[in-house]
Amino acid sequence: MHIQYVDLSKGLDDVSSVVNLMSSLFKAEREQPTNRIKPTIEDLSFEDSTPPKIDSVIIKGDHISLPYNYIFKLKQRGLSEQTRTVYSRWVCDFLENVAGQPHIAPQKRSEYLSKIPRNILVENLSIAQLNAWLGMQVSEGTNVAQAKSAILTLAEMLVEDEIIDEQSVYKLRTKTSISGSYSDKRPRKILTDEELEQFMIVSTQGESLIEIRNAVLVSLLLVLRTGEAVQAKWDNITMVDQLTYFSRIDGNQIKLPQITVTCLSRWRDILLNHSTTIELNGNIIRRFERFGKITEYGVSKNAANDTVSIISKKAGLGHISPEDLRISARRATELNKLDTIF
Repeated sequence: MHIQYVDLSKGLDDVSSVVNLMSSLFKAEREQPTNRIKPTIEDLSFEDSTPPKIDSVIIKGDHISLPYNYIFKLKQRGLSEQTRTVYSRWVCDFLENVAGQPHIAPQKRSEYLSKIPRNILVENLSIAQLNAWLGMQVSEGTNVAQAKSAILTLAEMLVEDEIIDEQSVYKLRTKTSISGSYSDKRPRKILTDEELEQFMIVSTQGESLIEIRNAVLVSLLLVLRTGEAVQAKWDNITMVDQLTYFSRIDGNQIKLPQITVTCLSRWRDILLNHSTTIELNGNIIRRFERFGKITEYGVSKNAANDTVSIISKKAGLGHISPEDLRISARRATELNKLDTIF
């Protein structure tokens, strides 16, 4: 390319020459062939096309794969710290069980939800998926209204940031139910004292590491909700006057039955033999990697549901849920039979 130098000190005529020169250079460059790669569909915005639908949720903005700071937006809504903690737990549970995301420990939720990809949030906010997840909460006896409120709050925040449209939230609010199609779910199965004893005998007779871990899990499920059991930490366990308690997030304490204490003690000894220390804020129920290696990660609620079902069928009791087990144990506790049964 030929470069022409212009002396600006000679006045405005040369300034005009500069303008004419630059114009001709830009024109010549536009006329030259280019080897640039054509933009792909990922480079295109949705401004000139119909926004894509994802099972009744409509995406409004582009850059859908960018991270979304859920924690920051939640603080802006003026909710109490306790409510923000509870909502964060529900959102993580939703993403774990619906979107297939990994289980997130409580102490890592803020970090995780501060940079969660928007597409993970949007692609799983459908009526069918929310109803299915709420149905899981119904079967476990959790606070379903609170769970739904947490997800609807998330959807409203996405509307405020113009990521999804307002009509999507309206559909999620009006076409999902905390009972709905689950009103005809199977009746609750309450175990007799003999059945409860048979269940625990089968659950504690295994000698492999996974079977011992599962015995701890189901012993916790005698008195804890599924979410509490799979997320239980060692610092949740306290001893007062030779009695062992589980401290809930709300500060309430639950006395643990002797069989749970025995299973915990045995499991703790095993963990100490596999690692030098046990962190107080570490998971009690640990996931296994291939070849039987114990990890620091917890298990999902689905894994707890499957564990209870497998043990109950092995005990000849048919399918029971963690909620069936807990209600059966609570009935025995109210009759002061739980420790005597085992």
